[in-house]
Amino acid sequence: MLWPASEHTQSLHGCHHGCGDSLSGMESQASAVFFTGIWHWTLMIVAMMFPLLKEPLAYTLSRYPSHQGYKAMVWFLLGYCTPWLILGLLLQALMMLLPLLMPSEENSFAVELYTFLPVAGFAIAASWVWSPWRRRASQACSRTIPMRIQGWYAVRDCLHYGHLSGIACVRNCWPPMMALVMAQHNMLLMFIVTLLLIYERTFLTYKSHTLGYAWACLAVVFFVQATTNI
Repeated sequence: MLWPASEHTQSLHGCHHGCGDSLSGMESQASAVFFTGIWHWTLMIVAMMFPLLKEPLAYTLSRYPSHQGYKAMVWFLLGYCTPWLILGLLLQALMMLLPLLMPSEENSFAVELYTFLPVAGFAIAASWVWSPWRRRASQACSRTIPMRIQGWYAVRDCLHYGHLSGIACVRNCWPPMMALVMAQHNMLLMFIVTLLLIYERTFLTYKSHTLGYAWACLAVVFFVQATTNI
């Protein structure tokens, strides 16, 4: 993932700083960055969210005979990725619309706006952890459903269970993932966020607010970086 993340960062910088170019050239570049961003979003979901799926994957595997188990997990993962892909499309479209809506004479303002986007993203993530809605979303991550093992019903139940698990994860983790998009898929930041999510899933209860303080600290770090140009 190191190569595409670096390429994506360069493309976004080129798009942000190229707001004064011709409209057709800017639209062409924005379109290329959009589809590249969707691919990188998919890689990020696979790298960061799949390690958190130990329990639902184990549950899926336990519902089926050995010769069906791994196929069932593949169907589960396909269903799981669907809500994340929809969210990625919406976020990437939003990120691409922002520079396109900025007039050329306000190019410096657009660049400054993008500098502060990660601050807003992690501040929203911290607020979400501290809200009562996030507690209910965390509880939904542990829910299971009955799963049949015959024919099309087996495939449908695997897809359905994966889709429900994906929706629960989107509800639970959408703010930090949005912040990573705003930070242009920074690899070091992705690694830190992944470790924090694994730590929460492994050691913290759904009532814990500890992760909110971690997101708040990252928001402060990005704020200091944006204001001091470090």
